[in-house]
Amino acid sequence: MSQQHATLDSLAGQDESRVLLELLLSATNDGFVDWDLHAGVARYSPRWKMLLGYEEHELTETPDLWKTLSHPDDLPRIEEMMRDHIENVWPFSDHWRMRHRNGDWRWMLCRSVIIRADDGTPRRAVSVYTDITDRVRAEERYRALANGIPDAILRIRNDGLVLDEKPGASSLDLVDQGVVGGKLLDWAKDRRWAEKTLEAVASAARSGEVVVFEHGDGESELCVEIRVVKSGDDEAVCIARDVTQRKQAERRLLESLERLHRTQRQLMEASHRAGMAEVASSVLHNVGNVLNSVNVAASAAREIVEGSHAGGVTKVAKLLRDHQDDLGRFLTEDPKGKKVIEFLERLGEALREEGGQVRGELESLQKNVDHIKVIVSMQQSHARSHSGITECFAPADVVEDALKLVAGNWDSGGIDLTRDLAPLPEVETDRHKLLQILTNLLGNARQALTEATEKRVTVRLLVRDDRFAIEVEDTGMGISEENLTKIFQHGFTTKREGHGFGLHSSALAARSLGGSLTAFSGGPGRGARFVVELPLRASR
Repeated sequence: MSQQHATLDSLAGQDESRVLLELLLSATNDGFVDWDLHAGVARYSPRWKMLLGYEEHELTETPDLWKTLSHPDDLPRIEEMMRDHIENVWPFSDHWRMRHRNGDWRWMLCRSVIIRADDGTPRRAVSVYTDITDRVRAEERYRALANGIPDAILRIRNDGLVLDEKPGASSLDLVDQGVVGGKLLDWAKDRRWAEKTLEAVASAARSGEVVVFEHGDGESELCVEIRVVKSGDDEAVCIARDVTQRKQAERRLLESLERLHRTQRQLMEASHRAGMAEVASSVLHNVGNVLNSVNVAASAAREIVEGSHAGGVTKVAKLLRDHQDDLGRFLTEDPKGKKVIEFLERLGEALREEGGQVRGELESLQKNVDHIKVIVSMQQSHARSHSGITECFAPADVVEDALKLVAGNWDSGGIDLTRDLAPLPEVETDRHKLLQILTNLLGNARQALTEATEKRVTVRLLVRDDRFAIEVEDTGMGISEENLTKIFQHGFTTKREGHGFGLHSSALAARSLGGSLTAFSGGPGRGARFVVELPLRASR
């Protein structure tokens, strides 16, 4: 009789505990399953059924009910883990998909404990279920955004343990697959890189400062920029970016500049040997002006890179790492967390804009370097025809480029510069040859005004049927009638230190383009007008 009372008291205690557990879990929106392993019956709380959209009376409570609602792709793994949990006293905490009444698949987190008899045999399994669908979907959106960033990301502990990894858009060939959970030195393909990375991790975790270094030369191997930022007391996030193309572009630029300087020196020597110091001076002056534009473009590109929004990735990584234990709640409920996805979208747009700005500056830089090479090549060949490449462009743009190349700021010389540029569609010819012709004509016009009382230069752009013309007129020293027939001859000059090849080479260049260069003047002291006339379209 006393044993029967003890059994009844035990059952009453179990019912009371179940009610208390259900009350506690209802406050947290969790449901539970109480599975009597000995009797083979299971009790599903009303809240458990509500999580899946069912009323209490709509489901038949059997030990296998949870299996019938589980996703078939997840069930084999979960069944195996549950068997191990019951038989081997291993802890159980995992999540998988379960079918909602409306047909959707909901992500459920299950944590289970086993109640055992005195002899160790399992008697009951009590499992608590939490709907984590919003968290899982938020993490999926975060991963999608993170995967959209081309950089590779590793989270590494001070002792070298790799806690997490996000591969980059392209393989950096730094670590083997499956590195998560292993030591970096054991999985790294390049031990030198691994050792430098671990030193940076320790430094960043200790000081809180961002550590940046590069690995590889970008020539015989990849060049990778590593940015390390503290993400915990004893860990850091490493962001790896392939900068090989950037390094190769910088190297090509330095090589081009070195070749340019070497060519300049060679030209100066050749000019002196031929008694043509004036030519060398003109070339160096023109090249110097273009190099100023090169310097401006390079400085602008450097400022864009130094002010890059890429640091925002580091801040977001730290923010997410600080809330890694409740990432779903943080991204869906916390005011700061709700802004993370929007911030990443804006960050991606900002980085795209920065990339466009840098490309624009590099295109401008390359354009100026190409022009310098053409100027030097043409001046070296003097009267030899330059086999340039025809292209479509607005002639007014070439006029402006020539004005800048000759003197930069015309006002500083007290010269009244007038532009009379007719609207004209794009023309097709050799841009560099035309630029060289105009540079020569404008340089002569500026020199002709040295002793003039009225200093004025007028540049006109005209359309004549299927041809266009550019006129350069000055109010300078003028040209005598007898010299008008000689000025385009090789070696003829009226300048005290001239050598008579500038106008000759310009006339030859105009002729090679299917056009002509002519001169007009009312006589000494009455200024001069030079007209270069070219076809609108280059002959095939």
